[in-house]
Amino acid sequence: MLKKILFCVLLIMLFLLPSLYDAHPGYAQTPQPQAGNIVSFTWLGMNEDKVGQWGRGTPDGTKDGHFNLRIINPPNGVEITSIAVYSANESGAPAGGQIWHTANTSNWVLGVFQQGRQVNPSHVRTLGVFRGDTVFDLYCNDSGWFRPNQNFLVEVVFAGGAKATRVVKLPATPPPPPQPQAGNIVSFTWLGMNEDKVGQWGRGTPDGTKDGHFNLRIINPPNGVEITSIAVYSANESGAPAGGQIWHTANTSNWVLGVFQQGRQVNPSHVRTLGVFRGDTVFDLYCNDSGWFRPNQNFLVEVVFAGGAKATRVVKLPATPPPPPQPQALNIHGVWNCNDGGKYYIRQIGSRIWWFGESSPTNPGWSNVAYGTLNGNELRLEWADVPKGSIMGMGTLILQVISNNRIEARQKTGGFGGSIWTR
Repeated sequence: MLKKILFCVLLIMLFLLPSLYDAHPGYAQTPQPQAGNIVSFTWLGMNEDKVGQWGRGTPDGTKDGHFNLRIINPPNGVEITSIAVYSANESGAPAGGQIWHTANTSNWVLGVFQQGRQVNPSHVRTLGVFRGDTVFDLYCNDSGWFRPNQNFLVEVVFAGGAKATRVVKLPATPPPPPQPQAGNIVSFTWLGMNEDKVGQWGRGTPDGTKDGHFNLRIINPPNGVEITSIAVYSANESGAPAGGQIWHTANTSNWVLGVFQQGRQVNPSHVRTLGVFRGDTVFDLYCNDSGWFRPNQNFLVEVVFAGGAKATRVVKLPATPPPPPQPQALNIHGVWNCNDGGKYYIRQIGSRIWWFGESSPTNPGWSNVAYGTLNGNELRLEWADVPKGSIMGMGTLILQVISNNRIEARQKTGGFGGSIWTR
């Protein structure tokens, strides 16, 4: 009888042991790796050139296969280690040996772009951490396989090894090429010869002579458009280029056109592209003096967008030069944020400036005061830390007030940390 009882107890223990093991906090099961969910994988055509063969992450002169990939990632983010595109059969399985990959150097690189920004300049170990709704443009250098009815498989690999896949079939007939996006020039105006910003040929710095100064305003699409170049041409009465005077942001055969936005120089010399711009965009354009900025002379501006779309506008210089513009009064009174992580409270009375800065309103690591004078756009200050923080430094600052909303440091002593203030 005792043996029967012991046998029954043993059976009960064997039955309960797995559930006890699972319930014990010390025996937590390994969490499943996080992964995003592919919402769509679509073919956009062969409309752009972004990458080349093997590890080349730059254009090579041939149009790439262009896909759009949308993924819903976890709100707290997930690391995407790689994305690959495979030629596939009707079942959606890899077939044909065509592979474009972000990590595997045995395959041609898959170019990944997000909002016009290139994520991977070549093969990379990981693409980074992405959160929520994520949209990528994928570019595959043409291998001759982007033909009607061909299937392609995308595979996204997440940290931890989880994967997501989706298949797309190319249409039986190629879709019409999308119309290139472009901005609309609202105004192109002449401001005079009042500043020196650029020199001749590729010199993007002052050379001691006043430049021809234009203002250009463009309304770009809300989602942004890449401006590859801007050029200013001397023009005839019909607005066509005439006279051979050309200032250009990209063509090194011409003198450089200096482009500035809110006081910041966009192109230090000739550049391949000026970047992506959204919405209402205002540029100041500077042309080194070639002797052609005379009364009644016409000038044409040409803006070229990615995809080849262009916008132009003509301006005629006035019969008599305009009076020099009055310098804008600088007002920096208010609350500013700095790239040292602090907040600064600035008081301006005329040309006299006081400030108080701190890293945090409660228990700051540092806090300082400063006093000085604003002369033109140059701000000279003497600063010192105060005992609200734990650091006790002091020194001098020479700052340049770029605008009423931006200040930049030119010289600092005493170990001062910050260099750019904005509001």
